[in-house]
Amino acid sequence: MAEINDYTLDRLLGALQASTRSMVRQAYSAYRVMAGLRETDVYPRPVSEKELGGPAYAGWETEDGVALLGLRVPELPNFFRPHDILDPELVYQFWADERERWASVIGTVAANARMDGLLPNVAPLLEQAVVWIRPSFPDMRVRDLDNLAVKAVVDALRYSGLLGEDDDQHMAYVISGMPRGLGERTPGTLILLVGTEPTQPVLWPAWSDERPKLRRVNIRRPAEVALWMRENPPGRPPGRTREPDDRQF
Repeated sequence: MAEINDYTLDRLLGALQASTRSMVRQAYSAYRVMAGLRETDVYPRPVSEKELGGPAYAGWETEDGVALLGLRVPELPNFFRPHDILDPELVYQFWADERERWASVIGTVAANARMDGLLPNVAPLLEQAVVWIRPSFPDMRVRDLDNLAVKAVVDALRYSGLLGEDDDQHMAYVISGMPRGLGERTPGTLILLVGTEPTQPVLWPAWSDERPKLRRVNIRRPAEVALWMRENPPGRPPGRTREPDDRQF
């Protein structure tokens, strides 16, 4: 039997990593096509449970034609104040990093939740919705919510096939913190989406703090998630065949 030295092992590991990256890329390319995403959109990269940094939760309910989707992820939006970053290259890098981070986090949670049967395997899951973003911070410091980089969060919902479009005719969103002293036990972000019929205007729904029953998502190995996604491409919801419009970001 040939001896497996460090050089051979490194080559084998390198080939395995390259194969995994290729599998992940192919799987998310299929998702992008099914979700109607453009080539310029970021594709989410599945991450491991260790990279995710904590447990994630997801839930889905429908009642009287209204769909309610809930996610809780162990991540917080970063703060962005334009006057603190004067170099245009640093501004571009900040947003690129935020988009990739949130696309990976929400994409991983959404894919694993679909595998668990907690979310339907269709894309887009909601064509039109009201999005409620509720960060829960680890301390009692006062924070300006208008400085949160929530664009990356909304973009990630679209990249992962949970939200169809984020233009003014298909989405409304609000940001609010948890009541002081009553936040979640661990830092993270609760994201609620209330689906509305495409023929109806996007209005704030008649509910305050309701959410579907959130269940913990089993985070699998990235290669396993990528393989499942490649073999189980999301279907199109009935009647949803509209192609995405060109729009200004």
